[in-house]
Amino acid sequence: MAGATLSPAKFASLDWADFKDDFGIIAGGLGDGVITLWDAKKILESDELKMGRGCVSATNIHNGVPVTSIEFNPHKKNLLASGGAEVLIQDISGSLKQPNMYKPGMPNFHQGSRITSISWNRIVPHILASASEDGKIVVWDLKVSKSIFNFTEPSNPADYFEERAEQKPRETSIVWNPEIPTQFLVANDDDQNPSFNVWDLRNPQYPVATFADLHYNGILSVAWSASDPALLVSSAKDYRTIIANSKTGERLLEFPT
Repeated sequence: MAGATLSPAKFASLDWADFKDDFGIIAGGLGDGVITLWDAKKILESDELKMGRGCVSATNIHNGVPVTSIEFNPHKKNLLASGGAEVLIQDISGSLKQPNMYKPGMPNFHQGSRITSISWNRIVPHILASASEDGKIVVWDLKVSKSIFNFTEPSNPADYFEERAEQKPRETSIVWNPEIPTQFLVANDDDQNPSFNVWDLRNPQYPVATFADLHYNGILSVAWSASDPALLVSSAKDYRTIIANSKTGERLLEFPT
């Protein structure tokens, strides 16, 4: 959460991939910049639950900056991307205890701002997107080790065509369309403008779609269905979880809490 202080011992992000065997590897990003890797098989086969059981590595990769976003590549399960002060990628194919680490490209377009979301492209395995709390969106091409698209998304749609003097820190979420490799959705926790913007790399001047009437307060999390690309699920500070049509923005289901 923007401005929140995370306990160093607490998980700030999690992901699980079927790398190594059917049980897979669990990756956890902590509030102190540490990334831990866990062998799920060792955890499940243990006779008793003990602190640290199944943990195969713990590395302070992000130097004290909370790792609030972490994700395995859906095509290459050995690649783990994480976001703190910058985007870093680990290749765990050689060693779980000492993975190879590299950056998606230079320069760091998120310099001075914390990464809030990362997302691997669902169709093209070497494309990665990242977002930070200053509204900066960057699309990286790992084949050429550089950014192929970057911009700052204004808080207000009216600001797309004019300079904005100041951006308030916000938790920005980004997720790729599982069906169209050039499209991704961006949302954030701004209470003044709780909207979804769908961007397309083929037309980067402004969003190709905006859905503004699904939540009353800032959006905290969003996911795009991999099995049915016409469905989005989101949760927000209005204490609601909503399933919507990704093409029209129509609210289909709502789960109040």
